[in-house]
Amino acid sequence: MLPVIPDSIQSQNISQMGMSPDGYRLYQGNVPLNITNKAVELLSKDYGYEEYDTINNEKVFFRVEPHYDTVRRWHKGCTVYQHINVPSIFTLKNMFIHAILNSIIWISFYIKK
Repeated sequence: MLPVIPDSIQSQNISQMGMSPDGYRLYQGNVPLNITNKAVELLSKDYGYEEYDTINNEKVFFRVEPHYDTVRRWHKGCTVYQHINVPSIFTLKNMFIHAILNSIIWISFYIKK
């Protein structure tokens, strides 16, 4: 369990701390250097600052919020979230139709045997 956030940080705009926005998740894997550089650049902003950006053709979301580690304890950090590529309804509809057609073809082939 993390220690209590100091009052000096709690008074900041941190209501969304640690919550990923809809369609985004914490960045998975190694964060590319130019995304890391952008996050470091944003540390000059106030707690609660949020920014959407596209870097390397990848949609990312940044939020300046408290971070904790055993060396620096509570400190200002910038969390990076990556966009989740969720298929659109049109794509899901096409996948459904494709599955039904494949089932019909397989059933008619089976009946002919």
